[in-house]
Amino acid sequence: MDFWPAMQASHAVVKHDYVGLHLFLLLMVLVDLLEFCCVSVGIFVALPVTFAAITVAYKEIVGFDQSTVDAL
Repeated sequence: MDFWPAMQASHAVVKHDYVGLHLFLLLMVLVDLLEFCCVSVGIFVALPVTFAAITVAYKEIVGFDQSTVDAL
């Protein structure tokens, strides 16, 4: 998919909960910053948890094709 059609498709997927998605991403950034400020080593835990949370959110919004999951 070219750039602009991909951007339009992404917007079409999240437009029903645009604010919620951005608040979720902002919360993840704030958690990562807090972990980094408190204990620098904590970022090694916070970043993988953030990526996992974003992956779960993506699965909830878009879903995964089962054949793709089986191929992994």
